[in-house]
Amino acid sequence: MFSMNVNSHRPWLLVLSPAFLGLLAAALMLSSCEQSRSQADPAPIQADIPPTESADTADTGGASDITNFEIVSDRADANGVVEVSENTTEVATLSAEGVSETAKIDYVIADGEDKDFFTVDSAGAISFKQAPDWETPSDADQNNNYKVFVQGIHPTGTRKGQFLVVKVIDVQGE
Repeated sequence: MFSMNVNSHRPWLLVLSPAFLGLLAAALMLSSCEQSRSQADPAPIQADIPPTESADTADTGGASDITNFEIVSDRADANGVVEVSENTTEVATLSAEGVSETAKIDYVIADGEDKDFFTVDSAGAISFKQAPDWETPSDADQNNNYKVFVQGIHPTGTRKGQFLVVKVIDVQGE
């Protein structure tokens, strides 16, 4: 209840029910939303511009390469496991499938609990920085399964990756 004294001689009592206030608020919000929507959605502009391949698109391997490529390892199985013998540094070579030959893919070690043990060159060759010894594992959980996430970066900036588990195998007598 709200009371208002308009004239000192005549007291006025104004009663506003909760239902009336709710309807009034809803009407004000609806009006505000309609006005905002009409300002935010201008009519689309139509242009008759034929599609062309720009020099930038050609240099990056074509527009279809941007999202349709995949990073694969030449030695990983279907689960991303690569087995390597202890005391060697070579792991695998990455490649980008689904891109044209003109696209230059950059390879990086992106993540993984054991990422600091690896390096990758511009051709996609992954190597241990230092050859692992099976008898003295250095990986995070010390089970000779080194976990790393590698990525290929398309010239447009699109990134695709592969999670690898590099399993170090014991070589008898070493």
